[in-house]
Amino acid sequence: MLSGSTVVAAIQSLRETVGPYTAAVRSRTIYSIRNSRIYRWFTAPPEPEVIVIDLRETYLIAPVLALLDRTVAVLRPWFHASQLKRGTDILARLVIRAIDTRLGRTIVALFEPPELLQQPDHENQHGESDGDQEPPT
Repeated sequence: MLSGSTVVAAIQSLRETVGPYTAAVRSRTIYSIRNSRIYRWFTAPPEPEVIVIDLRETYLIAPVLALLDRTVAVLRPWFHASQLKRGTDILARLVIRAIDTRLGRTIVALFEPPELLQQPDHENQHGESDGDQEPPT
């Protein structure tokens, strides 16, 4: 019934065009986030001398967090039906297309962690590359 529809054809064309970019952006974003210093800092196990306090169990913060949870639960359906959501979806598609440009790749490279960049081999005083040496035993 909908096989000849131009709307269905447009959606399928959009899905075929944007689909590979979405997967690439998603995997690159996940990779960059998981290798960022702040992610590792947040997910690192606590040091033994650090005391961890669950703020949900405090008298001051627990009611604020409960109110925030209820507010988000009420606003979520409205957000999903809003123009703001549609606008952010359009913006996300534009960003996905922009990442494949030279400027987009440059901006992504600026946010990559420094340890992921290729380090050139340095020669030592004997003219040997650092990568050629065997580890000390």
